[in-house]
Amino acid sequence: MSLQDFSYIDRALHNAIENGATPGIALLVDHNGEIVYRQALGYAQVYPEHRDLHEDTIFDLASLTKVIATTTAVMLLVRDKQLKLHDSVKKYIPELSYDQITFLHLLTHSAGFTDHLPLYEDVQQEAERQQDESFIGSPDAKKFVIEKVCQTELIYTPGQFSKYSDLGIILLGHAIERISGTTLDAYCDEMIFRPFGMMRTFFQPGNVIREGDYAATERCEWRHRVICGQVHDENAYAMGGVAGHAGLFSTLDDVRRCMLKLLHCYTGEDETIPKLLIHKFFSRQNLVEGSTRALGWDTPSHNTFSGGTLLSEKSIGHTGFTGTSIWLDLKRKLLILLFSNRVHPSRNNQTFINMRPKIHDTIVIAMDKYL
Repeated sequence: MSLQDFSYIDRALHNAIENGATPGIALLVDHNGEIVYRQALGYAQVYPEHRDLHEDTIFDLASLTKVIATTTAVMLLVRDKQLKLHDSVKKYIPELSYDQITFLHLLTHSAGFTDHLPLYEDVQQEAERQQDESFIGSPDAKKFVIEKVCQTELIYTPGQFSKYSDLGIILLGHAIERISGTTLDAYCDEMIFRPFGMMRTFFQPGNVIREGDYAATERCEWRHRVICGQVHDENAYAMGGVAGHAGLFSTLDDVRRCMLKLLHCYTGEDETIPKLLIHKFFSRQNLVEGSTRALGWDTPSHNTFSGGTLLSEKSIGHTGFTGTSIWLDLKRKLLILLFSNRVHPSRNNQTFINMRPKIHDTIVIAMDKYL
């Protein structure tokens, strides 16, 4: 294919830069294991300095952590018969105040939790009470946050409604640690990232890779600096950078490796995760009437959603607050990875969120025409 075949995709990406929707944008489109489009435009950082965005730039994946790391980890634990989806979470986290919450509830965002709480503010207050700023991000702070989540009052009966919730996935990440006997990052590195060939995927970057290799996120009002190479999500930061809901960093290529691995398990070409098991995780659960939730993953809705209007009903996807998204059309075997740093330097810029569905529709139209 010639590059001019995808001029409409090029234009859509340039529009996102030109109208200020995001400083930088990177797109990878794969069809049946072949990269058919790849582009990186704009800047990885514009404040306080300008740095170009590249195809191998490392992004803060934000809530893509929920599916790439946490959901995949649960699949492996189910495969290894270390947990059952209908198990009560309290079985593994006895301090949880509710025994009716199951892993199915957590994975379908129907456990009864509110969407978000600024738990990092509680961590900050505790650090001030102890007169110890090093408490923030410490193992004790992580334990403190988990205790807060376990004691949080539910806003509805588990299984009654579906409400997207970071709190439920924070709890899920902790359950993985309790069951596996190791930290979430260590488990994911041993069982997912290294076996899947994801050599530039990790929690807690530290000094492993130069700061200039990352896409910057927000100028954080709490931390009083532009965040780059450090988790953007305040609650995840307060927990030490490793959490079920956020904290993962990766690249287009590594996320593609992960998604192709999962796709091959789905089609039965790879036996790492049994075909029947991954089909269950990729299917809409209908645990709550009208919910689009699969297990961990989301599926297309009839209303406007991040993946546009043209992906087949046999699609799974997820978004991240920083401006990242994954959509995999299982029918077309079409993978769309659209990464941006739209929160840089401020989360108040919502323009990219409105543009994202149109970009996906443009991609699907182009792929249906030329493939």
